[in-house]
Amino acid sequence: MVEERAFWLAWSQISGIGPVLLSRLQQHFGTLAVAWKADPVELRQVEGFGIQTIEEVNKQRSRLHPQQLLQQHQQQNQNFWTPIDADYPRLLELSGNKLKNP
Repeated sequence: MVEERAFWLAWSQISGIGPVLLSRLQQHFGTLAVAWKADPVELRQVEGFGIQTIEEVNKQRSRLHPQQLLQQHQQQNQNFWTPIDADYPRLLELSGNKLKNP
């Protein structure tokens, strides 16, 4: 769970990756940790990942270190939630679904 939170945080730092693409990555690869290691051909199979998004992902992944990012973030904000956390407010999840499925 801690590892997945680190990758959730890292993916959310990449320009162009929002909650919809995060959800699609998780659904396609099973975990965001596996998605982090995916090559451009594999990422292209995820709906919403075009050439520009994949180029941005490749550029940003090389400079982001998920575990280090998580440690830094926890020092600044010990109480944060990701959608994979049991304490995540489900109303936030539902409101995101309404935006995805009008």
